[in-house]
Amino acid sequence: MVTFIGLVVFLILAYLVHRLTGVDIFVVLVAFAPGGFETMVAMSSLVGADPAYIAIHHITRLFFLSVFVPIILIEKQKS
Repeated sequence: MVTFIGLVVFLILAYLVHRLTGVDIFVVLVAFAPGGFETMVAMSSLVGADPAYIAIHHITRLFFLSVFVPIILIEKQKS
């Protein structure tokens, strides 16, 4: 069930970014897809997407995961 919810949130956010920015939906889906940094940047080159756009999304995602997951886990242990 958690995977399904994650997929739905992923698709909704990707669609919103597509509508707000005008970036091709396929490029946004690649940028938002989980995966290894190098793999996703290489895939962006194969599908004709901007590697910098894909890279910045993945760097941002990794940064937020590195910052917020420990905070959430610490808060969960306190309760």
